[in-house]
Amino acid sequence: MRVACSWNLPAGQEAVIRASFYGTEGGVEVQNVGGSFYDFTCERLVGTEREPLAAPPDPWPGRALVVWTERLASGGRFDPDEAREHVRVAEILDRIYAR
Repeated sequence: MRVACSWNLPAGQEAVIRASFYGTEGGVEVQNVGGSFYDFTCERLVGTEREPLAAPPDPWPGRALVVWTERLASGGRFDPDEAREHVRVAEILDRIYAR
């Protein structure tokens, strides 16, 4: 296992986020797209082949928050219930990162 974190890594992009898991019958790899904190691909690995499982755009809750703020910025109406849901997601993520 390799875990590394650096805010000063000269990676040529904002972030390098990747997780690979291998088993006896294949593996799976999740990685960010182009340095994004929001866009990820997921692929199943079998032998020398890769099978796409997910790619942007997808219904990830963080993306929903970005879309919501863009809609508000362009004159869309404010929905308090939707705002509370985004706050709830942010609180969950904060608890995860605090561990």
